Amino acid sequence: MKLYHIPGTCSLAVEAMLQIANIPHDTVSLALFEENAEHRDASQLGKVPALDTGDQSLVEGAAINLWLSARHPESGMMPDLASDEGAQALRWLIFGYATIHPAWSRVFMPSRFINDPDQESAVKSIAEADLHKYFGLVADQVRDGGFVAGPELTLADLYLGVCLHWEVHLAEKLTEAYPELASYLSRVKADPRLATLYGDEFASAA
Repeated sequence: MKLYHIPGTCSLAVEAMLQIANIPHDTVSLALFEENAEHRDASQLGKVPALDTGDQSLVEGAAINLWLSARHPESGMMPDLASDEGAQALRWLIFGYATIHPAWSRVFMPSRFINDPDQESAVKSIAEADLHKYFGLVADQVRDGGFVAGPELTLADLYLGVCLHWEVHLAEKLTEAYPELASYLSRVKADPRLATLYGDEFASAA
């Protein structure tokens, strides 16, 4: 398998799943907005993550990780979806990608959402307020000291751990507004399967 990845971005959650499940793969690290013909073949929109399995190309981080976890249930990264834990893991995974991620897009690239440059700061400010609201829900979920679906790390935590790092781009850090999130992020990063990967990428992308 070959993963197309931009360091520090959401594709890190797929790299984490590949590592946790001990799946042999090559990682092609790209620069932001870099043009790469092979990457374009794997992702028609030129986005990351893109995973070339050898038989097909997969895009969309949530879909890729759900597929990987189904092929490698021994990784324990996705509970049985018919269970209460599975329902919560799926809920927070989709919440991260479908609700939280678009708000980050407005923080990083407000010009894509409005034609008036004078209003870009307003777009970003509204997005920041939304992120604080969304992560307030995450903080409530992890208040008891576990992860979003219970005591065990799941795919949802892989993604949320990545995008919590992006708080350096906000006027008020999420982990400062919600101490529960600081403890939660520490728990995610402390997982021995992730400590080096997340630590190195967060340091280089800061």
